[in-house]
Amino acid sequence: MANTTPSVDPYGQWALHTKLRRFRQTRIVDFLVELNAPVTEEIKLSFEYAVLSVIAPLRTAVDANTDLRKGVPPEIQLTMPDAYLQFMPCGSTSRFITLRMSVETSRKGEDVDWGIVAQAVQAVLANRYVIRVQVGQPNYPWKDSPEKPLHEAPGAGKQGDPQTTPVVLGLLGDAIPFAHAALRGERKGDGSRVVAVWDQGRRPDQGAWAVPDRFSYGAELSASAMTGLIQQFDGDEDAIYAALESAGRVSPLQSRVSHGGMILPLLAGAKHAPVPRWSNPDDERDSIGEPLLDVASEAPVIGVTFPTTHTNDHSGRWMAVNALDGLRYIMSRAAQYLAEDGKAAPVAINLSYGALAGAHDGTSMLESAINELVVAHRNRLAIVLAAGNSHGTRRAPDGDSVDQRKLPHAQPGGLHARFDLHTAGQEHTLTLFAPPDKQEETYLEIWMHRRVDGKTVPLEEGQFPAITVTAPDGQEFSGVPGTGVLYPAVGGHPPAIPLAGLYLQPKVPQSTQRSMALLVIAPTQAHSRLPFAASGRWTVRITNRLDQSLVIDAYVERDDTTVGARRDQAAHLVAAAGETLCDEDTLSDVATGSRVFRVGALQDVGADAEGAWVSRYSAEGHSADGHSAAGPELSALADQGVARPGIRVSGSQSGMVVRANGTSLAAPQATRWIANRLAKTPRVSAVRREVAGSTDPRKGVKLLP
Repeated sequence: MANTTPSVDPYGQWALHTKLRRFRQTRIVDFLVELNAPVTEEIKLSFEYAVLSVIAPLRTAVDANTDLRKGVPPEIQLTMPDAYLQFMPCGSTSRFITLRMSVETSRKGEDVDWGIVAQAVQAVLANRYVIRVQVGQPNYPWKDSPEKPLHEAPGAGKQGDPQTTPVVLGLLGDAIPFAHAALRGERKGDGSRVVAVWDQGRRPDQGAWAVPDRFSYGAELSASAMTGLIQQFDGDEDAIYAALESAGRVSPLQSRVSHGGMILPLLAGAKHAPVPRWSNPDDERDSIGEPLLDVASEAPVIGVTFPTTHTNDHSGRWMAVNALDGLRYIMSRAAQYLAEDGKAAPVAINLSYGALAGAHDGTSMLESAINELVVAHRNRLAIVLAAGNSHGTRRAPDGDSVDQRKLPHAQPGGLHARFDLHTAGQEHTLTLFAPPDKQEETYLEIWMHRRVDGKTVPLEEGQFPAITVTAPDGQEFSGVPGTGVLYPAVGGHPPAIPLAGLYLQPKVPQSTQRSMALLVIAPTQAHSRLPFAASGRWTVRITNRLDQSLVIDAYVERDDTTVGARRDQAAHLVAAAGETLCDEDTLSDVATGSRVFRVGALQDVGADAEGAWVSRYSAEGHSADGHSAAGPELSALADQGVARPGIRVSGSQSGMVVRANGTSLAAPQATRWIANRLAKTPRVSAVRREVAGSTDPRKGVKLLP
């Protein structure tokens, strides 16, 4: 089945125009792909053959000594996790798959010919089975697993006899503290309720780590391996986590705090190890839904650890591949559990990561893949997402009782602008500030659509507005619909590397309903060899060419620094004459689908739950299906008050307590609440009807102690 109108990924175009420089250290290019038919072995092989067709003639030429000037072609291997070839409960394989292209050389120290790699990437994009393909953003040395494990942990990746449980919990995070007292039994030496952990960023070459069955990278800890470690070190968590690392390497779980360490006890903490929630230990109260006695406190947990170098990249652009693979892993391991009715046990999965930029219309590739996964599991899978923290940083609580003298409303956060261009010739200018000494690229996505018969439709090439970018040095460049325009470096180490790129695409894989213009600005940090982009104000002038209205949204991709993050240290839009900045539709880019649960954050204002305010950073927005339903569906406590931001939560190890806030901490509380309801009525639709009854679209169903 041929694909005649593939959508073009602007990020993929930028990668090719910059000769894949972002991928050179990792030597991995990964993809999220939507197929025009459910995946089969034949389709999988078609991708492998496409790459082979690029490199095979070059190898033949070198072997025949006919063109030695080209050097030895790189070894390019394309793989797809075998999990995608397995039938899902709906009786079919998936239309959404992930691919990983690894690049090696046959001789040590040999340079890779990235022009050949670019040809291989283009062969993947042009595959006849492709509807949409999105290039990932790996940013760490992602090593392939060997064909055979260097150490086989007992039972690693194997499905044992079916077990009965009311509900299964899943968590995707940056570190999974499986030996925490809140996840172990009360008796000394009891194993963990975490039954499987997949670390996507390591090799299975140390201790208990083993090759994950059906996945071609990373390493897995089985339940038996974790129990063996707990018993071997008599529950000493520091020693357990140290044993999992190679010599000289410190585990993230040996530090005081990790993202997963805060979330997991909130999600599944047991009654003998209560989760801290308040500043004063004497004022401890039970958590959401009486978790010290609930089903979630006894449920099995399946974890996925994202690489730390990924989670430190707050833009979230790496999620497309990692998150979908992680969700498929959790569901593959949860298949061994049955509910009391003999059917598959319901699964509730918490994902507290996300990006900001995107179409926010529920049709992105990852959202579409999540929808497929939820539908395939027949009303027994709930995926719960943090709404995001991209609201204005000094947002006042809603309500007429706010004392404006003490807590005035503030300007929006500067990450989103919205405006209409009603007539031909009407224009609007956006001002994007790129801070100095910025190590990462800056992304501005400009989304646009028309309304036809009440429906949102993308633009055609002749309908695109004119877009002109002016750099801080005064130089201008304009985009041409369907192509990319580069703002090249002057001088610098050859070959010249572009300092910016502008791409105008009528069809993009990130949305099926809207068109996108993408402005990419290279890092502004000075480098000894590579040229760097100018910091300061970049202006973007947009002029309508149609005699009909265009609806335009502009999003700056989130890029907070890991430590000491401040809004004025990150790229943001600057308000100019004719204010267009707003905080509407600032939900996480993967939280606008119609089949997920979005969770916002609340701050407590006393014993009266009705007095709870929305935390000032908690994002708001709409779900898919015509932007009809405002979100989030649920909200949970993440701040004790205006003067006491955050709540007390668990550190990486038992007995450690830290203070933190964010919708990331609200989401596991809501996931737990959903899991407890699924344990009683194992149908996600019943839970969705319950939360749909909320009369407050900014808060959804409020969850407070």
